[in-house]
Amino acid sequence: PCPCCKTNLTQDGDYLLCSTGEHRFPVVNDIVILLTGDEASSFVQESWGSELQKEWADSIPDFVFAHSETPMADLLKSHDEQAAKGKKSRHYNTGVFPGDPDMPADLSHALEKTRNDIVRLSRAGAAKGVLDWPTGWGYCLHYLAEQVDPSDTVAAVDISFRTLAWIKPYYEKHGLADRILFVVADARNMPFRDGVFQSATAWGGTCEIENTAAGFRETFRVLESGGWFGVSGDQY
Repeated sequence: PCPCCKTNLTQDGDYLLCSTGEHRFPVVNDIVILLTGDEASSFVQESWGSELQKEWADSIPDFVFAHSETPMADLLKSHDEQAAKGKKSRHYNTGVFPGDPDMPADLSHALEKTRNDIVRLSRAGAAKGVLDWPTGWGYCLHYLAEQVDPSDTVAAVDISFRTLAWIKPYYEKHGLADRILFVVADARNMPFRDGVFQSATAWGGTCEIENTAAGFRETFRVLESGGWFGVSGDQY
């Protein structure tokens, strides 16, 4: 539903429109931007904590670049730039973490074990409808996409349009993109109905949300009764 008024959304060209006609959201190469300008501003102002905010002050606005009011021409340009970068990165051929050839073997093993534990705890392989947030560089996403039934969907949610645009070509190359719904959204206001997922995963980036509890509450709201949530905030 619409993250503003909670009414249904329908496709209209390159946008999704809410039932009231008051809100519209861009769709860029199948990446759905269900993030309002106010939410983007709130995330920039509140998240990553005071110390990290000082360290990342220049990059945060660039990271949280896209929202519902961003001009389509800017979105298309940014998407093409990030997709090109993604195709040139070593991850395009080798996969995303863990598995980075430049990563120490013990660290790669630890990350792989954490990822496997999260996916196991979430029971994603047997679920109908899987949520992954914040997807970031796809620490869990590739494994989830391989685990789910080909007819099922993993909703990959992140606040950064540019990050999702960067990683999407990798999943297209490996024939997994059709199983993934890429969504730009604020995890504190998930654009999903109650109880639509049987499984959810969250790794690492949970610590970058100022009000992590709100993200967890939203996760349990969109999980069906008896659903499973695999989560770890320990990554860095």
